[in-house]
Amino acid sequence: MVCALALAFMAHLSAGSWAHAAEQVADCRVEARLSFSESLSTLYGEASVHLVNQGVNPIKEVPIYIFPRRLASIPPGLDDVVMPRVYPDGFDPGDLVVETVRTPEGAELTTNTGWPGLLRVTLPQVAAPGERVSLVVRYRVVIPERYGPFGRVGDRVTLDGGFLPRSAPQTADGFQERSPPGRIDFALSLRVEGEGTLRGFINGRDVRLRGEPVLVRGQGEDRVSLVLAPSFRESSSSSKGAKVRYAHHRARPTPAGPDDLTDLASIDPPGQTLRTTLDVLSFLRRQFGQGPEELLIVEAPLRRDIAISAPGMLLISDRAFELSPMERFLRIHRVALARGIASSYLRTLEPLQETLERRDRARDFMAIHLSERWEQLRYGGQVGIREILGPGRFIAAVEDVIRSPQIPFQSTWFRIVDDTDRLRDRFTLFSHAHSNGRIWREKLLDKLGPDVLDGVVDRAVRGRISLFTALSFETQLDVPAFLAQWSEGAPEVNYRLVNVRAIANGVEVEVAREGESRVTEPVVIAAIGDRRRVATWDAPGERATVQISGATISDEIVIDPDFRLIESDLGQSVNARFDNKSHHRWRALLRGFGFDVNSATGRVNTAFAGSLIRSDDIRSSVSLRAYDRERTAGAQALWWRGFGPKIRASQRRFSLGAGLGVSWLKPEENTADGFGAVLSLSATDSTTVSSTAPRSGHLYSLSAGPVFAVRGAETTYGAFGIAGARGLLPLARSHVLAGRAQVGLHWGDVLDAQQWPAGGVNGVRAIDPYAARGRHRIFGSLEWRHRLFRDLTWSFLNLSWIESVDGVLFSDMASVTDNMSDLASQDGLFGGLGYGVRVHHRIAGFKPMVLSIDYGVPVLNRGAYSLPATLSGSLVVAVGQVF
Repeated sequence: MVCALALAFMAHLSAGSWAHAAEQVADCRVEARLSFSESLSTLYGEASVHLVNQGVNPIKEVPIYIFPRRLASIPPGLDDVVMPRVYPDGFDPGDLVVETVRTPEGAELTTNTGWPGLLRVTLPQVAAPGERVSLVVRYRVVIPERYGPFGRVGDRVTLDGGFLPRSAPQTADGFQERSPPGRIDFALSLRVEGEGTLRGFINGRDVRLRGEPVLVRGQGEDRVSLVLAPSFRESSSSSKGAKVRYAHHRARPTPAGPDDLTDLASIDPPGQTLRTTLDVLSFLRRQFGQGPEELLIVEAPLRRDIAISAPGMLLISDRAFELSPMERFLRIHRVALARGIASSYLRTLEPLQETLERRDRARDFMAIHLSERWEQLRYGGQVGIREILGPGRFIAAVEDVIRSPQIPFQSTWFRIVDDTDRLRDRFTLFSHAHSNGRIWREKLLDKLGPDVLDGVVDRAVRGRISLFTALSFETQLDVPAFLAQWSEGAPEVNYRLVNVRAIANGVEVEVAREGESRVTEPVVIAAIGDRRRVATWDAPGERATVQISGATISDEIVIDPDFRLIESDLGQSVNARFDNKSHHRWRALLRGFGFDVNSATGRVNTAFAGSLIRSDDIRSSVSLRAYDRERTAGAQALWWRGFGPKIRASQRRFSLGAGLGVSWLKPEENTADGFGAVLSLSATDSTTVSSTAPRSGHLYSLSAGPVFAVRGAETTYGAFGIAGARGLLPLARSHVLAGRAQVGLHWGDVLDAQQWPAGGVNGVRAIDPYAARGRHRIFGSLEWRHRLFRDLTWSFLNLSWIESVDGVLFSDMASVTDNMSDLASQDGLFGGLGYGVRVHHRIAGFKPMVLSIDYGVPVLNRGAYSLPATLSGSLVVAVGQVF
């Protein structure tokens, strides 16, 4: 039976449309018996690794890649913003635990750890050049609960390479440990423990895993990519010779009949995927007249990538095309998918003679160029999120997306010059520091222009020659030397506008290049006035002076107006682009609108919030607020000056503020109306990074100032002081303890309308905001936040997608009195218990938001235990976390 299965799979391999990949020379051959645990959290394996010493020197050690060891600790740079897109419920470590390494004869070998993800095996004797080496490795893979190309989410497993121990690639100089993975031949026997059956795809082969082993073989491929799930839905389509088969989990809507009403809540992401793929494949076939007989697309929970090209198949995110069905949004996902399609298309061609160091980057380079050529043909141009959201930048939430992005698929939306995954937590990136093909392509595009790159890519694809060989035909530029500046990623460089001087018929602009001054690249300087005029600095050196004809000294002078440069802040606490401009104009933003209802009187109280900011400036801002409450109506303005290190792209850790608030004191009973004013000085210290789902950090604040009021013939003078603290402590993977405390005091004569409330969002949530007030208040709150539902994809009219729901058990308590000495007495104590939910959702499919809904029941009312028999209380709804 096993032999028959092996023969069948070998026949399938020889007849498959991807068989030409076998012509690649492999660095090693791996034969493995693999068994998944019933929970899919562990993969047990025994692998025989065979290789030949291809170098000119004898070898005593063999370096083995054990990639999952790279996932045993939290990746550097992983913060609360990226965490939800990597781990469903907080950090979960992965690992590859090597139990024994032996010779085929059974002799145990010694090992030592190189760097995370590498194991060096000491051979029993030196292997001469050309000599064969065989190792037998018993191991187990701890599969983390993790989004992306390596992990499991529920009963879905994605292992895009890395689950097999394999030797590092070789050259004549020996093993290249810090290199992209080489080629591998493999023969796998796979099974899964338990009674169920899993359907899977391994390098494009459709398999069913159960208790009996299944054999899969492959040759000359860079990795073994595996996707498993209990079941898949299937859709397929073809057009003009292009065929696509799509294995997906998301259900497709039932097609509407001619007499049916349109369902506005119905979207069809699989349909969008198929249509886009056929259109891109047809474009590629028209250009080059060849390609795969059929492209297999497999859905996986990637979350940080729209699509990843793998051997024999294309992996696509299960969040692709979950967007509001406006083409200006959908096109961003289409172009990202087109990049993956083009990369898979290029895999099917005859092997290009690229060096190992350049192989993946060269393919990505050409895939990006072809995808953007398709975009140009399809849409007539290119756009990113700045152009899409530009008209709405007066809204603070829109500005925040651009100024301090915390959105999924961030590099896809922004088209940044270097979109290499900074965590490097995937098998194709973990072992080296090379960037992907984006930065090479963008730098050559600026240097040579699109027409030259069109010729380069056409020549490389049609002629089956390497990218660098094609470049040598099309340009006299020393391409290897030029691109070497970005071979290991983006260098630390900052461009600074030094001076602007008026000259005859124009302006003279002095520009400085700071940091790694060895970099030489085209730098565009624009003068923006009645029209846009530009000059380019493209020469070595630390400083240059350029002239812009027709410009005036009043024009806005901007370095890199089209965001083509990669700039670093060089460790400074500023925006790297702040010193690129001659003018930083103030802009007004609308931050939001809120209201609450006094349940006793039915009065609706409203508030508007806004702010003033300067472009690329994170030092100064002004917050604005206008409100209309039962007893007062007024406005406040507070100027903030930030300093210290950055905690977000748009915020510094420490801030000092000064503000003024004025209010109309409404008449009450026999009291005339009046005028009030508050002057405040404030200081804050914040370490919270995520604006929607923080799991750690703190916020300390201190504010004080005088209070003034005039009502009729009475004039009052007083002062206030507020000290507050908020903190978050992660307890476990999906549990966070959150707390806050605040002390507010008044001195002197302060009118009742200016005093602290006991309840509301900033008080006891179970007490009406207008139930009680006092001159002094001590307030505290404790929350246990825990995940209820995750990995959701509930759409509301294609306007918002709910991703997860958290539960919150909370307790609030406050002491509100008129006399400071009574703060500890029971007469002023208020308390409440309650439960709430936090609905995490994506507005339009890309802007993360949180809706807070809390219901509190009062348990203390002026010191008396008062749990109502009907559990009646207060409902508090807020946009964002309550704190």
